[in-house]
Amino acid sequence: MFNFLKKKPTTWIDQPVIDYLMGVSPAYAIYYTVNMGGKNLQLQFRNNEGKFLADIHESRVQSISIAYQHFFNEHSLGVYGRLTVADLPRVKEYVEKSTAIFKTKSTLNIRSLEHLQAELKKQIEGTLGVKHRPLFPDSEESEPDRNINLHINSIGPEARERLLRFLSRLDNECVDVMLLMHINSATEEEICSTQTELDMLDMEEKEEEERW
Repeated sequence: MFNFLKKKPTTWIDQPVIDYLMGVSPAYAIYYTVNMGGKNLQLQFRNNEGKFLADIHESRVQSISIAYQHFFNEHSLGVYGRLTVADLPRVKEYVEKSTAIFKTKSTLNIRSLEHLQAELKKQIEGTLGVKHRPLFPDSEESEPDRNINLHINSIGPEARERLLRFLSRLDNECVDVMLLMHINSATEEEICSTQTELDMLDMEEKEEEERW
């Protein structure tokens, strides 16, 4: 068979590559970038239920990218015309690096995972008796925020004690917790009051040491 008689592929991605990408945990979002009129447009490779969406006959595909749920991933993988079976090794290398941070063996798709996260938020707020406060209450959120932002200073003593007991139980296998102290926007009065509390803490610890 002469080479010029061989039929030119009409898809930008071979089936084995599709099969591999579709086998990645459905908790990860996969995108492909198309150049339209000089601008790059990011499209979903599969939807939030894990169903295949990509137009395999699109001729302007520039790259693919993968991210946990819909977190931004600054690194993408160039397509360079087509992703063939020969490209599988570099596709796998890219996917392994991109999934190294959020390691999961879950079979839940993004939609189900978002529902589970929302349920966890409700359970935490209900059990601890605390309420989420938006960081930017006047802004319109494009999607519900499932994180919990707390103004710890305004929580009553019993709820605060319960919160601290709960936090002390969390290890590296639990959800990540970050404490943010708003020092950049602190007033002089707030700084002085906080310094007083730090001094009191030091005095209490010294008294404890002297007792022993």
